[in-house]
Amino acid sequence: MPRLISTRSMSLRARLALWMLASAGLSLLTFAVAAYVFVSLEEREDLSSQAPPETPSEIASETAEEMLVAMGLAAPVALLVSLGGAIWISRRTLGPVRAVIRTAEEMGAHDLHRRLQMPSSDPELAELLTALNQLFERLESGFGALERYAVDASHELRTPLAVLASELEVALRHERSPAQWQQVAETALDEVQRLTRLVEALLALARFEALPPGNTVSIDLHDAIEQVVAPMELPAKAAELSLAVEAFPPEALTVVADVDAFATALTGLLANAIRYTPAGGEVRVSVKRAVGDRIDIRVDDSGPGVPEAEREAVFLPFARGSAGRAVDERSGKSGGFGLGLAMVRRVAELHAGTVEVVPSPLGGARFVLSLPLTPH
Repeated sequence: MPRLISTRSMSLRARLALWMLASAGLSLLTFAVAAYVFVSLEEREDLSSQAPPETPSEIASETAEEMLVAMGLAAPVALLVSLGGAIWISRRTLGPVRAVIRTAEEMGAHDLHRRLQMPSSDPELAELLTALNQLFERLESGFGALERYAVDASHELRTPLAVLASELEVALRHERSPAQWQQVAETALDEVQRLTRLVEALLALARFEALPPGNTVSIDLHDAIEQVVAPMELPAKAAELSLAVEAFPPEALTVVADVDAFATALTGLLANAIRYTPAGGEVRVSVKRAVGDRIDIRVDDSGPGVPEAEREAVFLPFARGSAGRAVDERSGKSGGFGLGLAMVRRVAELHAGTVEVVPSPLGGARFVLSLPLTPH
């Protein structure tokens, strides 16, 4: 891309201040020269005419008249100089801005990798270009994520639809007994239910993506966690797991959050831990105050854990860790969609929080949902 901005030794603010100072100085100098010339000419004329001495009132009146004439002569010259200088400096100043505008207008949704070149000086323009480049970077990342999301969603939807169509197509080729048709119906129902779960997960993720800011209340953390953990005790028991909540800190802890979003995030972390922890294992929920008036909600499990190379990727939509896939293959369970942890991250971001996965003292994974505490 061609270079947009030539080297300048001063910033825009400095150039404007310098020109205002120079313009004021030129105006005063022009007035002084005009007044000196006019008064000198008048004095020479008075001396040559040998006129009688003037009274003080006459001198004052004549002086005022001479000043007005000098100002009348100097004003147009000063105005032309100031206007010409203003046009010149505005063209030099706004030229790079117009070049930036032209470059930005040429960029499209598939051309967001381009960046505006930074000036060698001029901090004001550099600040503008930095903000624009950061915006382009966010847009590029957003469009890329949207494209990947569309491709992955299409793939996830195509698989059960293909199975369903194939099953029905084969069934219709020959006569079938009622028992055989019942088997076909059961297979079709399984695929329809899988599609339903996928669509519901996609709708939930879209709802969190569009969650309006400010739709939050102050909630007691202890009560909120208890309300989420209680319904999860039944699936944990069915999976032959121990689900426990460690003792809370003695002080009252509150966070400002969307109640449904918070419950969905914690439920997603618990469901993920229960799904991938072998029978006889343990899932534990704990709360710990962190630095900077933040609270860490930790979900530990004794499952296979998450490899270090996959600890960021597992939070992307439709991404599933290798350890989780291996567990599904060994257990014969139908694989998940990889949307649960993506929803957890989105909820964390909506509440100015973070979520990460690290090794757990139980031997598996520890998911840490960190949220800011309500200031007291």
